[in-house]
Amino acid sequence: MNRKLMVLKQLDLFKALTEDMLKYISERFAEREYGKRQVIFEPEDRDKVFLLKSGKVEIYQLTPDGKKIIIDVLSSGDVFGDLGVKEENEHFVEATTNSFVCVMNKDEFFDMVSKVPQVANILVKELFSKVIESEKQIAALASDNLLVKVKNLLLRLAKKHGEVKDDRVVIT
Repeated sequence: MNRKLMVLKQLDLFKALTEDMLKYISERFAEREYGKRQVIFEPEDRDKVFLLKSGKVEIYQLTPDGKKIIIDVLSSGDVFGDLGVKEENEHFVEATTNSFVCVMNKDEFFDMVSKVPQVANILVKELFSKVIESEKQIAALASDNLLVKVKNLLLRLAKKHGEVKDDRVVIT
């Protein structure tokens, strides 16, 4: 099994797939490497879907006065890009560490997902999970005091990016 297939096999999205299915998928992805602080995705990239194989990236928007508002931080295995949204996307994605991504045309991606139901199943569950998490964040921002907002943010970050070190959780 070549390196590309081995890396895909380690990602949750593709863990349950056979080697033939992995080969089918890997042949459709182009691989790209991005350095720290390099922009990977811009609002004009409407026809691409990205799979983060390694590294970390942040999704952000710019305010009218140019202030950067971080929306999410993604890590290995996360999918991002234009996933069929009809409105103009105002998000940017930037590597926060050296990152390795797979890129596929949006139409090819959805064609691949329709041909591999296991991937569709995992992808839908992941998207629903993100919707629920977003709803929790919105509710917390609307109702909690500042101390509770900070506590909830730290708990979410610890759950998503935390590593246990010396009986403590360190958020990387």
